[in-house]
Amino acid sequence: MRNAMVKELLTIEEDAPVLLAPAAVPPADNVALMFERLAKDPAVDVEKFERLMAMQERILAHNARSEYYAAFAEMQGKLPTVEERGESNNGKYALHEDIVEAVRPVLKEFGFILTHRTNFPDATTVRVVGILAHRGGHHEETEFLSKADTSGNKNAIQALGSAQAYGQRYTSRALLNLASRASDDDGHATGPKPKPEKPAPDGYDPWLGVLQGIAEDGDSAFEKAWGDSKPEYRKHLIETAPKLLAAMRTKARKVGK
Repeated sequence: MRNAMVKELLTIEEDAPVLLAPAAVPPADNVALMFERLAKDPAVDVEKFERLMAMQERILAHNARSEYYAAFAEMQGKLPTVEERGESNNGKYALHEDIVEAVRPVLKEFGFILTHRTNFPDATTVRVVGILAHRGGHHEETEFLSKADTSGNKNAIQALGSAQAYGQRYTSRALLNLASRASDDDGHATGPKPKPEKPAPDGYDPWLGVLQGIAEDGDSAFEKAWGDSKPEYRKHLIETAPKLLAAMRTKARKVGK
């Protein structure tokens, strides 16, 4: 029996590339029992056993990642477009609570959970990490870093809370590739309908949040960050939110003075 297990161990390691195919991986219970037997067998080389354990972990991670993306691909067609009920001086936007309420049933159906982790690198900075995890074990993260949002005469706590809400909203949309649209006015509005909004480039929302924070550091810092930014980010901001760009530049100049 011992020799058979050692032979099985050698065969599995030699055939490691084949095991990366999900269909070739034995059931988890069988694998656990096999490793338990091998761990108790004095004839099994410890170094080889550790390599096999590491290989098994890679296989499980590969399978979990494959399951994640397969489920995500199916889920994409069922994710709703969220109405933009929030309103600021820069236009309308989808509220974080509306995003959560709209996507929660779909996430549950496909085995996903969306959560956020927040920390504060200093007294005026917020870092929000969005995490989309799947029941198979794999997860993806995206990060939003911003200075506190001091617009509108907010106090220090409110400014941090506002920046945190921005981060939750932006990371949720980025992880789910979520779309939003203006609320339906039931045909009561007059005049021509606005042109559909151009989709933002990947990574645009976190970049915009960082740029808004840098405006607090003065004109020189802002213009340097603007010059160092990706051309597609600058172009999208100029075309879709020129007033926001002008407001950031005005704020940066005031700080510089």
